[in-house]
Amino acid sequence: MPTMGWACSIHTRKIQSCHEYFFNVIKEEIPTLQDAKNVLMCTDEETTIVNAFKKVFPDIAHARCHIHAWRNIKKKLKSIGITAKPETAKYHEQFYELLHQENYEQYCASLEILQRHVWKKEFLLYFEIHIHPDMKNMGVWALKNYGVNHLLQTHRQESFNSLLKRRFVKHRGYEEEEVIEGCSEIVQLRLLRCKKAKHSAGENWLVREHLRKDYSLEDDISELFDLDTELIERKKRSNRVD
Repeated sequence: MPTMGWACSIHTRKIQSCHEYFFNVIKEEIPTLQDAKNVLMCTDEETTIVNAFKKVFPDIAHARCHIHAWRNIKKKLKSIGITAKPETAKYHEQFYELLHQENYEQYCASLEILQRHVWKKEFLLYFEIHIHPDMKNMGVWALKNYGVNHLLQTHRQESFNSLLKRRFVKHRGYEEEEVIEGCSEIVQLRLLRCKKAKHSAGENWLVREHLRKDYSLEDDISELFDLDTELIERKKRSNRVD
C-alpha cells in the first residue's frame, strides 16, 4: 500500500492544544474530511492526541494501534510480576485471539471465559479499564466495516517520526529559518520516495504490482532526474523486453 506524507506537526510539548491546532489546520485544508464516511483514524493511546482528534473530528471513527496496546499490556504484566516468557506469551496469544473474533458478541463471550477462569484479578481490572473500551474499534470485526481486513498499527507514522527526530536533534533553540530548511528537506525526501514508488525504482513495495502497469516511465521524464539512474535504466530495459 502506498504511504504518502499527508501532514506533520513539530512541537516541543505534548499538550492537547498543540494537537488541536494541527487537526484544525487539516480540517481547514481539507474541509470535506469532517463529513467523510470512509475515513478511519489510527493512533496510540496518548490522551492528548485522542481527545484533540475527537474534539476536532467528532464524527470520524478512531482505532487504537494494537502494537501500542500490547506494549502497554506487557508493561502492566511486568508490574504485577508476570515476566516469564511462556506466561507472557499466553497473554499475548489471548489478546490477539480476542482481536480476531468474528464479531463483538463473540469477543465478549471469549473475554468472559478469560475473566472467570484464566486471568489474574490485577490484570483483569486493568484490561477492563484501559483496553476493553477500545476493543470495539480495534478488533478485526469492527475494521471490516471500513474495508480493512487486518489490524491497524502506526509503524509507518513512527518511521516518519524517527526521520523528524533525526533531523531535529536539538530540544530547543531552532531559529525559524532552520525549521523551514529542515521541513523542506523532509518534504523533498517524501516526494522522492513517492516518485520512486511510481517508477518502481528502489522501493517496489510502495506500489502494489497490479498497479504498476498504470504508470509509464515515459509519463513525466522530468521526475526521473532525482532517482537512481541505474535502476531506472534497468527498468526501461525490462519494459522493452516485456
